[in-house]
Amino acid sequence: PLLVRLRISPFSIEGRLILSLFLSAFACSVIIVLDQIEDAATGDDRRVTHKIVKNIVTGLSILVGFTWETTMDGCTEAVVSITHGHERRRLVSKLIGCFIILLVVLPAWRRYILHTVFKLMKYKKDQRAAWKLAEKLRTLDPKSQDAGWESDSSIESVAEADLTC
Repeated sequence: PLLVRLRISPFSIEGRLILSLFLSAFACSVIIVLDQIEDAATGDDRRVTHKIVKNIVTGLSILVGFTWETTMDGCTEAVVSITHGHERRRLVSKLIGCFIILLVVLPAWRRYILHTVFKLMKYKKDQRAAWKLAEKLRTLDPKSQDAGWESDSSIESVAEADLTC
């Protein structure tokens, strides 16, 4: 109703931008709620809950990414549509617009997203190494079973850590 009164179409630049911002805020709030739910899970439920939350977050991130891609594409098309004349000029204008977007997005992607991915990959590698070490200690030292290594859950508590960085 508000967008209709303001005459903002979902196909306009303003409509796409509002949709992308709203969807990003919605996805962020859903992720915060899912994080709280995952933190509250205990025992065997924790592993299953983590997988479910991971799948939902992956789906939301793809949805938000495609929404922003559509918004950027629409903005580029709008700027290119100003260029009248030959088709080659329109193509060059769109290419220049893509490079400008790339110059803005790529450094932020490298600084934040890629850095976080490498951190999580190292964390996962360290987690696997800790799990293997705990298993080796359990098989090599029979006394360790008397010292609290009698169950797999105690090994899991040593090998697993919270996924926050």
